[in-house]
This record gives sequence, structure tokens and C-alpha cells, in this order.
Amino acid sequence: RVKICRQLILPTQWLAMVSFNWRCCIVLTLIVCVRSDQEREMSCDNDFFSSLSMNLRSDGNSPEREDKLIQCAKAPPGSPVCFDTMPPKEFVVQFHLANGQKFAIRVFREWAPVYAQRFWQISSLKWWENIAIYRNVYVNSSFRFVSQFGLSGMPEVDKAWAKFKSSNATAPALKSNTGGRVSFSMDAVLCKQGDGQDPCASLRPNCTATDYCALGFTTEIFVNYADNSRLDSHGFAPFGQVETSEDMEKLENLESGMTVLDSLGERLGRQYGEVTELCPQKPSADASPYCVYRNDTCAGVDVEALQKDGNPYIAKGFPEMYHLRIVHADVFA
Repeated sequence: RVKICRQLILPTQWLAMVSFNWRCCIVLTLIVCVRSDQEREMSCDNDFFSSLSMNLRSDGNSPEREDKLIQCAKAPPGSPVCFDTMPPKEFVVQFHLANGQKFAIRVFREWAPVYAQRFWQISSLKWWENIAIYRNVYVNSSFRFVSQFGLSGMPEVDKAWAKFKSSNATAPALKSNTGGRVSFSMDAVLCKQGDGQDPCASLRPNCTATDYCALGFTTEIFVNYADNSRLDSHGFAPFGQVETSEDMEKLENLESGMTVLDSLGERLGRQYGEVTELCPQKPSADASPYCVYRNDTCAGVDVEALQKDGNPYIAKGFPEMYHLRIVHADVFA
């Protein structure tokens, strides 16, 4: 299952961003980029990548950590060992990138308790080790959307959490999806106006939109770069925000979080762009401006391949993204 937020483009206007399970094809039209392994091959030495992939386990993806995360996916609700408990009213998660930079997200439980709880749980379980920020929808400071991350890079772990910990709980958007705010990436259901069996009926009033409602989340989050308040009515409820320099007196040597993320988003957005599932196979007039092509092939991450092969897929095919991965995170409560 792949949960992806996107913007739909019609010839005349931008439409709202949609988060969806691409297998269910909520989009009106979706052309899947088909990635050729040959086209993805890098001209670098294969021994280097083999060594790089082997080093992933020494970076924190140990068998013991993987086993624990799978066990916690299967644990009954409310397990204190797996931090499936009520989070503090307010807490901060400070992320460390492989290049030495940091950013932090401050969470407010009252904004969206169900999402704050899941973020508390996975952060306390040290989820954020070797996590690729794999989707960067960003052209420049005037034309930017979101960065998305949260797949563990360990296929069996992601499968277990998708199977046992996917949740259909919802919350109203008490805060708006403006720049710096953080929300969970979700699946969605199409609404049917005038139909007595409207699947969105049970999601009211947390979703007030008439076209689709967000439903179903696991571990993936996105950071808003621009004013994406159009997402609010669909049920994307922010649970926290990226810290600014004024907020970070208690955190050590930390730049403004959005300064770090803006630089990362623009760098990776220009290098790799949108994920392949949301771009036409070849460059065309219908392609999103966020899609990047090289040799007439979509340069973005193939989410299916990331789920199947994990972090070695990123290390081999997206070296700059791997260099900017999250290596670990600290929780301050």
C-alpha cells in the first residue's frame, strides 16, 4: 500500500492536493511511470554501492531493531512497551540528517490527539533511523508543495505496520495546513453526493469536502512548504509544526527547521522531483511541473521499489537523497 499526497493539474487550473492509495486510483487519470532498471543504473562502481548497502545495517537497521518494530506492529493496542500510550500534551522530536544538519517538529496533542499519539509512538520506538525523505515536491521558493517521508526502509517492517497498524481514526483540522505545519499522509475515499450510501457520510464533520475525504494512515507524514489550507476540509489535520529559530532555545545548535527543509526540498526536488507513480512515463504537456526527467525517463523515486527493496534502493539509485537521509531522532518531552 502506498499513501501519497499529490496535486492534480487540469489544463485550466490547479486542483486540490490528493492523498490516496494509488492502487485504488482515486485520481481522475493517473499514468504510471515505468522505471527501467537499465535506465536507473548509475555509472558508479558497483562495489561502492554493494559496500554502501551492507553498511546500512551498521547505521541502525539491525536485526534486533527490525524485530522489535515488527513485534510492536503486532502488539495489542495500549502496549506500554511499544509506547502505544497517550503522549505528553506537548513534545519535540529533533531530527538529525546524515549531512550534520538538524530540524525539529513540535507536537501539540490537542491539535489532533490520534495523530499526535502515533507520532509519539513511532518516534519513541526510534523509527527515524535511516529514513529517506523520498518525496520532495519543490521547484523553487515560489513554487513548492510538500516533502513526505516515513517509510522505514525495511520492507518487512513497513509491511507489518501497514497490515497491523493502519488506522481509520480521524480528527478535525483545528489548525490549517500552512507552511511549516506537519500532517499524516493518508489514503482517501471518493464521496458520492446525493447517494444514500455516500462513503464520506461517516467521516463528517471531520471532513467537509464533497469530492473526497482523507482516510487511513500508518507512519508517513508530510511537511507543508506553502499555504496548503485547501487540504483542511478533506480531513488532513496538522498535529505539529517545524520549529523556527525563535522556538528552539532549549535545543542544541539548531538552525530554523524550515531553513534546513527548504534547502533540502529544493535540492532534492530539482534533482529527483515527484515520485514516478505521479508522473507520466515520458515528458508531456500533462506532466506536473514537479516531475523531473532525465533521458526521457522519470527521475523520481519508484515507491513500489522502495517498499520492495528498502534503503539499498535509495542508496544505489539516489545517492544525494541518501546523503540527506534522517539518521536518527531525539524525543524531548
